[in-house]
Amino acid sequence: MPSHITVLPASTQAGKETIRFLLNSGDKLVVRGIYRDPFKAPPEFTSHANFEAVKGDIAAGTGLDFEGSDAVLYVPPPVWDGTDLTEFSKRTANYVAAALKKASSVKRLVIQSALGAQHDPDKIGTLKLNNITDNILKDAAPEVVIVRPGYYFHVWSQALKTMQEDPPRFESPFSPADFKMPMLSTKDIGEYCAKTLLADRIDPSKRDVRLFGPRHYSPLDVKEALEQVTGKKGELVVIPKDGLAGYWSEQIPEAYVPEFVQFITAVLPGGVIAQDYGDGEGVVRSHQSENITMFLAEPTILLWAGVAFSAFAILLFLGLRNPLSHVPGPWYTRFTHYVLKYQTMTGRRIHYVHDLHTQYGPIVRVSPFQVAVADPEEFTTIHRIGSGFLKSQWYEDFAGGSGIGSGVFAMTDPKRHAARRKLFARALSTNNIRDNCQSVVREKVVMAIDRIKAETLNGSTDVLNWWLLMASDVIGQLSFGESFELLEAGKKSEYIETLQATAISATLSYELPLLYKISAYIPVKSIQNLLTAGQRVSDYGGKAVSNLMNHRDNKANVFATMLAECDANEKVDLTPQDIRIEANNFIFAGADTTASTLTYLVWAVLKNPALQARLEAELAAVDESALLDDAFLETLPILNAVVEETLRLYTGVPSSLPRVVPSKGVTLGGYFIPAGLEVETQAYTLHRNPEVWPNPLKFDETRWLDPAGLTPLQKSTFNPFGAGTRVCIGLHLAKMEIRMAAALLFRKCAGLRLSSTMTDDIMSLENFFIIQPIGHRCDVTLSE
Repeated sequence: MPSHITVLPASTQAGKETIRFLLNSGDKLVVRGIYRDPFKAPPEFTSHANFEAVKGDIAAGTGLDFEGSDAVLYVPPPVWDGTDLTEFSKRTANYVAAALKKASSVKRLVIQSALGAQHDPDKIGTLKLNNITDNILKDAAPEVVIVRPGYYFHVWSQALKTMQEDPPRFESPFSPADFKMPMLSTKDIGEYCAKTLLADRIDPSKRDVRLFGPRHYSPLDVKEALEQVTGKKGELVVIPKDGLAGYWSEQIPEAYVPEFVQFITAVLPGGVIAQDYGDGEGVVRSHQSENITMFLAEPTILLWAGVAFSAFAILLFLGLRNPLSHVPGPWYTRFTHYVLKYQTMTGRRIHYVHDLHTQYGPIVRVSPFQVAVADPEEFTTIHRIGSGFLKSQWYEDFAGGSGIGSGVFAMTDPKRHAARRKLFARALSTNNIRDNCQSVVREKVVMAIDRIKAETLNGSTDVLNWWLLMASDVIGQLSFGESFELLEAGKKSEYIETLQATAISATLSYELPLLYKISAYIPVKSIQNLLTAGQRVSDYGGKAVSNLMNHRDNKANVFATMLAECDANEKVDLTPQDIRIEANNFIFAGADTTASTLTYLVWAVLKNPALQARLEAELAAVDESALLDDAFLETLPILNAVVEETLRLYTGVPSSLPRVVPSKGVTLGGYFIPAGLEVETQAYTLHRNPEVWPNPLKFDETRWLDPAGLTPLQKSTFNPFGAGTRVCIGLHLAKMEIRMAAALLFRKCAGLRLSSTMTDDIMSLENFFIIQPIGHRCDVTLSE
């Protein structure tokens, strides 16, 4: 009998139930659960002497160590962030196969597949993830067992929301209403997988099984159970086949709708999967789910009790076994990360972490599993090329929570990132931008300055607003193939407002996931608009695809250049979904950041009349047309010194750059940090280090007038656009916009002043991933 079992990923419902059965089996065995974040393992598991939670990420292929295990359960995780299912399935299954090959101790692999996944992948929609996984791993261990469960009861619990509405209703994509299908609970799956993992031997006839509940159920049976749970009579709304696309488009990302429709069609009467519903060889029936009502009621009954108990138990566990207890930091950071989350949700994270460094030093514990690093030498250790510190899962979770999708910014897999970044390299190089994109930047800058001058001559205007409209129009033209025409309208469009809402939505979904999920049940329009912002942004990205396909010869579209690279290299591909995701990422990362930096540049110069006079004199000494040539602008010493000093103090994203500690752990500043935990650096603190930057809080452009005078530490820790291989791909475009807009503003609007209503408090930094003034404006004037 196996004595050591690994479950991957352990956070799935089936994984949890399997672990629960294993730990309660009475057998003397060790159970290892692999989590992206091991500190989120349930206390009921972590308090068990025979359980160990370890860090591993199936999407990145990191931490998949099966050595010492006799048996492994693999539950292929679903993916809903726009990632291509075929590519994801192949990549993750091959990661598992490679890990199994290294672990000679593993004798049995149990794969939780899906009913019908053995059929033609072109006919089963989303189940092709399981089909591909099964085929890659079918011979990956001496014994491979494929378990194909029926439909989950718990999926229907989402109908509890509509059953609480007026009038109560229950929508079913399965038809007809009396059509009976094999359904079961995750407890059924967990029990069967646990018994299979523990068995001395698996009969060859039981190595590919269909797992059903005690009987089949129809939508009418589910409706009856929902009525018992809610105490309300509801209407059963059966979605016809021709209405499935519209139904799913409201539930899931648009990119997956065709595959979901294909899957549902396959499970309905006459479909290729429906033929597997009968009893016969290879069918196993479980009896955990005799009562469907119990499983539909369970989420409601246990929610608050589970939250209260789990919160207390997790805090106690973290405090007693914290692996970072030797690292300096506030006592409460041994127990909880919610103080850090609070600071993040209130827009004060950079200030909070900076204050901790001031109090505790360059290496400080900020949560039970995170260390902030402000030591200049260790910054280089973490971010140098080939260091082994990979981007943390936060990036993909944040991108997924925003609905924008995991593009080049969020990719944690270095190989995927390198391939995608290589595509962007030529399109966003200095030469290509100056040759093919500068005319777009020039047009938008001139229009923005003209609007600013017209309004300031007759009163005052908010430059933050104009910079945002300008940067958005530039990015829109270069990535979507069309300007948003915000400068002409003089205000933000619905798309831009929605895009800005995604940052809040993504932060909420990552920092407070339970609150985010509960919010879905609050029937308040503003809350629902916030939660659905990501999906609307994703849908809008389709414009980038259609415009590109219709105008592939448009050299001012960065994706046209990238497609040309793909055409020249058959090994490189860029799908329509990739373009959709990258276009949205491009504007999300490039509009507000440029606008904020330009705003603070104007603020800093106008606060220093002597500097303003020197800058205006430098710009007045050259022909105005030359100020629209980026190559020439790069030769102006005062202008560029002002830009660099602005980026030091007010770069658009000065907050944490979280990285995962490599497999052997690392010693930073004399403190050992175990593998799998996170370390983070923030430009806000590094750029204000008095040992590196004398008088660091002073805006002093003279630091940059003699580049040869910069110290090695100043050069190595200056990171306004990130560091190492993950430096911002759009930095050349951003600096072109900043240089050109600043030059033309102080040439055409010489004598510009801050409005009398402006105060230092209004310009205090607010940090929701991107910085902006806490007053959300910067008013300037030319009038008396």
